Amino acid sequence: MLGDKTFRISPNYGEGLTFPLFIAIFSLFCTPLLAQSTKILERKQYPKGDYISPMQAPITLSGSFGSVRKRHFHAGTDMRTNNVEGEVVRAVMDGRIIRINASTSGYGNCLYVQHPNGVVSVYGHLQAFNPSIEAYVRKQQYAQKKAELELYPSAKEFVLKQGDLLGWSGNTGGSEGPHLHFELRLNGGTLPYNSYLSGIQYDDRTAPTFRTLYLYNIDEQNYEATFKKARTVKVKAQKGTANFYLRDTMAVATLSGFGVEITDFVNRRSLTCNITELECYLDGERIYRFDLNAIAFDETSYADAHIDYALRARKGKRIHLLFQQPGNLLSRYTATQRGLISTAKDEIHSVRIRATDAAGNSSELAFTIRGTGTSASYPTEGTHVAWKKGGTINEKEYQLTIPAGALFSDLHFKGKVTNDSTLGAISPCYELHTEQVGLRKNITFSIPRSAVPADIPLDKVYLARWNRTKKRFSYHSIPTHNNNWFVCKTREFGTYALFLDTVPPYVINEQWDTICAGQTLPNAFRFDLVVRDSSTCVSPVHGTIDGKWALWESEPKEGYIWHQVDTTYMPHRERAHELHLLLQDAVGNKKELNCRFYK
Repeated sequence: MLGDKTFRISPNYGEGLTFPLFIAIFSLFCTPLLAQSTKILERKQYPKGDYISPMQAPITLSGSFGSVRKRHFHAGTDMRTNNVEGEVVRAVMDGRIIRINASTSGYGNCLYVQHPNGVVSVYGHLQAFNPSIEAYVRKQQYAQKKAELELYPSAKEFVLKQGDLLGWSGNTGGSEGPHLHFELRLNGGTLPYNSYLSGIQYDDRTAPTFRTLYLYNIDEQNYEATFKKARTVKVKAQKGTANFYLRDTMAVATLSGFGVEITDFVNRRSLTCNITELECYLDGERIYRFDLNAIAFDETSYADAHIDYALRARKGKRIHLLFQQPGNLLSRYTATQRGLISTAKDEIHSVRIRATDAAGNSSELAFTIRGTGTSASYPTEGTHVAWKKGGTINEKEYQLTIPAGALFSDLHFKGKVTNDSTLGAISPCYELHTEQVGLRKNITFSIPRSAVPADIPLDKVYLARWNRTKKRFSYHSIPTHNNNWFVCKTREFGTYALFLDTVPPYVINEQWDTICAGQTLPNAFRFDLVVRDSSTCVSPVHGTIDGKWALWESEPKEGYIWHQVDTTYMPHRERAHELHLLLQDAVGNKKELNCRFYK
């Protein structure tokens, strides 16, 4: 039984029909559907399947498909595990494992399963894999002498039946709390889509709730100021229905657009979630549609343009825009005039906005607008950079290159350089525009070598960014350097400075000193340490036992590192074993630890 953590691996899919043959037959008949899946499909067009839930308990959510995260749209469904790890995770349909990730970032420990219908399911942030997968990964780790791996098993290595144990839920990788990240994907695993539409369903009978309407009187030459001048209007609910309205007619400029703050209540055991569809109608004609029931990975970086990025930077709110900025080229929109509304003086129009959640529940907001006849025009200041072309800003104190397509609209760049010795930086502080403007691509920020003292060891320099919440500089990245410049890459405007790190990482718990006195360890033993670095971050740990590579795993979020003593890979010897551990931070500062123990 799964509750007893047993598992089953099946050799094939049925009487005389192996997985590769099944896939070949499926591809022959189903290629038209998969070929269309890069287009916007209707909800009923997504492939149905005889799926079971990946977890045994009823599904409750901490995050739904398509929600706007930092720099990306959420590509899966986050299933709650009541803030604990170790819940059974199982295969939702017959299939075979095609990819295994063991990682401390992204989806952490993650499995990818190909199913006979061509769909790929993904199971992320796992605490552990089932024993056979775990043994396979461990063997590869020791063979490649790497803790973090991306593996592609052979077609016959891990063949599964529906319900087979895959592993246990966890909090590995970029997870911010215990849960299961689950996905279904089309197109050979390249197009995540709303798994609810294929039958991975949960209890959701409540329509989304409109909270606030935002009016943007548009100046096409100055979107940054347009967002700053947004006007907010609280909406009214029509009792007993999923309909909302505005009490008064709204006056708008000759060119305007709208945004909406929406929450989606799923059920009493789930957190507030996201909508996947948004439409706007002007006098009964649809002028805008946004459909996020699927999202390609090469387009997910447009997420920051779908919302009012400035408002999220200031207050953490996610306001869905009902219009596209010029540089928002996401293909999930169907819009007339990019969703912008042109209104002559005293013209009256009816507007209706419909929001739909992942489960298909819909609500509507209706109101009336009247044109004022005035055009929005906001003053500009700074160096103009066109979103289509990008540009390079050459200042005496720095150089900044913004590539074509990095911006979502034209920018009037403003920079500032200050010196503040109290902050501990070895360079001036560089204020690059404002963090309230989003970027789709990395920009290149170069600081002249002369900005730092001549005797500074260049290989110990790192770039830090001002953290507005913590009110201090935090480690950002390691710049490259040559005779003339420190070259830095970033995807965020903000305030930056160079700092020096000459202090190695350190261990903060006492287990090491207690154990490493030549004592005999019990049969099942794990070295557990907590490692910190005062300035940057700790790089992957390198360790050996009796001169041979030993696997050290880590959880960077908390600074945990550990080694499970495994006699399969540890040399047998009568005398004491010699364990050597090398800790290194991002700029190469090193600390070596040695331990003698008997086993």
